[in-house]
Amino acid sequence: MDNSAQNQVVTWARNHIPERVYVIAVLIAVGLVTGVGAFVLKWLVRTINHLLTRHLLPALPDYSLILIPVAGLLITVAFMRYVIHQNISHGSDLVKRRLIEGRFDLRPSMIISPIIASSITLGFGGSAGAEGPIATTGAAIGSNFARWAGLSPQQLRVIICCGAGAGIAAIFKAPVGGMFYTIEVLALPLTTANFVALAITCITSGLTAYALSGYTPDLSFAGAIEPSQYGYVVLVGLFCGLYSAYYSSIVSVLGRWYTSIKSRWSRAVIAGLITGGLILIFPAMYGEGYEVMRAIINGHPDSVLNGSLMFSMTSAPVILLLVTAGVMMVKAVGTASATNGGVAGDFSPALFAGCMAGYVFIAGLNLIFGMTLPVGAFVITGMAASMSGIIKAPLMAIFITTEMTGNFSMFLPIVIASAISYAVVAAIAALRKASH
Repeated sequence: MDNSAQNQVVTWARNHIPERVYVIAVLIAVGLVTGVGAFVLKWLVRTINHLLTRHLLPALPDYSLILIPVAGLLITVAFMRYVIHQNISHGSDLVKRRLIEGRFDLRPSMIISPIIASSITLGFGGSAGAEGPIATTGAAIGSNFARWAGLSPQQLRVIICCGAGAGIAAIFKAPVGGMFYTIEVLALPLTTANFVALAITCITSGLTAYALSGYTPDLSFAGAIEPSQYGYVVLVGLFCGLYSAYYSSIVSVLGRWYTSIKSRWSRAVIAGLITGGLILIFPAMYGEGYEVMRAIINGHPDSVLNGSLMFSMTSAPVILLLVTAGVMMVKAVGTASATNGGVAGDFSPALFAGCMAGYVFIAGLNLIFGMTLPVGAFVITGMAASMSGIIKAPLMAIFITTEMTGNFSMFLPIVIASAISYAVVAAIAALRKASH
């Protein structure tokens, strides 16, 4: 449609459709398209992952895992440099900068390019998540749809934020979590009108992705934590708070180091080799890690050993605990490598890291003291607590974790652990600031 025809359509719509209904229609369109985009991104990641790893055997390490991430990051860099001519490796930061600067004209190419680049990075083993790129896609959808609809700059800003939140809502199938991402991370003012706009877009997007994926949550879980065990929930929150501070420090230090490498090609090769080396030792770190998280939550933690050098030792609980602790300690390295060498996000890695941390803490207590605490339930609590401390967005972490599992009986322990973890991280940050 050329500009004159577009202007005629917009003029007709503005003259014949009430303003409120017109804006709601734009919001619903943004939510629908973003939900479809999130589904396509997840499908692409799974498809590429399957094509590259279908030959792997659980009982044997495969040394090709060292080179697969290198190839993926190099292809991603080539795509950014020669196809879209734009660096989108930290796309969500770009969106935040645009919002702060009042520049709301995201390119139409930003609708598709993060999906393609992220699917390559993650499908080839990048140990990170898809939420940053899909939030960028959602923001671009909001920007372009609102501009095509002839909305005001103020409305444009709100719809960009709603589109980004819709991306989070769709990728996690968590509408409320997507809303709190927009409020806590993008700092959208919480007025009544903004809240309604957010709710419309995030619910539409989340339900679209949920329907397209067969109406199934990503991490379905039916267990619970007894009130008598809430003391251990507090301990999980403390442990994950300390772990979150460690994780964030590693990501920050490595981020600065990767930034000091001026050549994008060299950065991709180094990041890919580091990622590949980690995946060879800990194959559970390949990609987003949802299958591993799902297995651990539902009582199959030995999936962490599949394809590793320690596969034959699955009968030894101590070995399983040590390997999981190793994954927990190096996950930050894999995430920093993927997000700086390619195009990926850091929310899913926080959940994965929390899954490892929760398992190490609770399985360790059970093993050392002969206890029978419900591992799956405490692992989910650790996921929320770690995401709260790492991302520093506790409300988002609480609702994303609860909605992803579809288990609202876990809400109170998740709230307790997340609040404590966030408080521990805040206290450590305050102590560091005071010491300087």
